[in-house]
Amino acid sequence: MKPSLSRILAGVTASALGFCATGVSAQEIDESAELDRLSAAGESSESALATASAQEGDGDLLGAASTLERALLHRPEADDVRLAFATLLCRLDDLQSARIEVSVLRLRPTGGDAWQQMLQACGEDFGQISRRTGRISGVISAGLSYQEDAFGEISAFSFAPPPSRDGMAIVASAQINARVPAGGAFFYSDLFAQGHSDVSGPNSDYQIGDLAAGFGTENGKSEFSAGGLIRHGRIDGDDYFTAYGGEAGASFRMGGNGRIALRGEIVKEDYEGVDLDGWHYSALVSYQFFPTLEHSYTISAGFETKDAEFDIYGYDAFSIAGVAKMPVGGSGAYGKLSASLRHLNYHNVEFFDDSKETRFYGRGAIGLPLVKRRLYLEGGISYRSRDYSLVFAQDYSSLGGDLKLVWNF
Repeated sequence: MKPSLSRILAGVTASALGFCATGVSAQEIDESAELDRLSAAGESSESALATASAQEGDGDLLGAASTLERALLHRPEADDVRLAFATLLCRLDDLQSARIEVSVLRLRPTGGDAWQQMLQACGEDFGQISRRTGRISGVISAGLSYQEDAFGEISAFSFAPPPSRDGMAIVASAQINARVPAGGAFFYSDLFAQGHSDVSGPNSDYQIGDLAAGFGTENGKSEFSAGGLIRHGRIDGDDYFTAYGGEAGASFRMGGNGRIALRGEIVKEDYEGVDLDGWHYSALVSYQFFPTLEHSYTISAGFETKDAEFDIYGYDAFSIAGVAKMPVGGSGAYGKLSASLRHLNYHNVEFFDDSKETRFYGRGAIGLPLVKRRLYLEGGISYRSRDYSLVFAQDYSSLGGDLKLVWNF
């Protein structure tokens, strides 16, 4: 019977305690330093993978597996370490434990060199494990937000502006993605919700939410899905709009650390009390690059067009956006930068001035881990602006800040 990894770790710990009890020799100092080095290797994914690779190259498969197991105790969300750990378990002929590790991999595109090495060590049937396992993931946040111009955030016309336009609000958002396997395919459901409730300042409450569900297929390097969606928004406690329609998407693995995604959407929008009803069409292409687990970079470009009962409210628009996330120090803290630019060109109508609008949003944030790198305290500074070509529409700009709890699961 093979010794378990936990017994190996217990033996290493017992040996270290024995050194302290019997005195310290030069050899014991070297061994103690090696234990310190192995312990430090588990503090980051990169050092754990490098140390394990060196151990494996020396033929110490059990030592390499122990290094990766310690790293997962520090960072259970480290998919790259977990994949390498599963590969080593297969090489140690512990297929049952390897299946467990592969089954809990988070929702990331499979493929690349590490994935192929795992399949070679474990067998091609391991490529189906994650697709046979239901998965749910998401981000939920809640906190306080301050805006220098909270009134202008939802109103472009200030015929009777409030005495003070700044305001504090409770903000909350949720993005939850779920999958249920169906043979070699899957059913999916995505939920997005965002809320803004005033604490002080002008009345600028709003809530908006999306719910999508559909069917998809995935073969390891590419994914295709299609489904229906419904979207609803409220302002100041009153229904503002409802949209319903369909969506389709595809994503493709690009190299070992990148992915390109395409998404299209067609919805019918119904507004309350205004002549904005009509069809809305949008298309988005994005590229995500994640050189390590802690680093990710995304850039996207989109085009959309909208029809309306009163054609002056219809428009064509394009947008670009980018997000960068990176570690700050070695404690699990992160920094995040995001920005988006959207330009709308409203449809020309006889006897009406040509109307254009440009919107910008930028935010920088720092996140500090509170509980096992799952719960974070995140503080950010943001800037929003809207510029109008119409003289009676008021341009908008606002500097703001927020402090919130962010839960990743």
